Amino acid sequence: SRESDPDEPPVGDVLLPVLDKEDLNKEAKWLGETIALWLDEEWCEQKVHVTIGDALCEAYRSQREKGKNEATSILLQLSTDLSKVDFTESFVNPYDVANKAMECLMFKSGIEVCCQSEQDRKFLEESIRNI
Repeated sequence: SRESDPDEPPVGDVLLPVLDKEDLNKEAKWLGETIALWLDEEWCEQKVHVTIGDALCEAYRSQREKGKNEATSILLQLSTDLSKVDFTESFVNPYDVANKAMECLMFKSGIEVCCQSEQDRKFLEESIRNI
């Protein structure tokens, strides 16, 4: 029961797979590069997209190194960490990026993603093939 194990996640939580250090570094790098590419394709190529991707990579790696694997808590912390980045020259905000990042991570982990377009699915399939 939950009362006997306070570390047990609540029913309905989405948990990302536990990764070793090498796989975490690969996934964090993939995530940052994938988001930067997505931003370039969604809007237009901009240097700020690489900055956003790099910040996302570090924020994600930091959360996972702390043992976090629950999607909602990671999502909220990514939004907070990304709010330190200057988004002035981009067409998105930290919340857009954190949400898209979580969609990417869930898809990569084989977790069903709600309301995903065919274009996004193909983009992520291609991105995962290139890891």
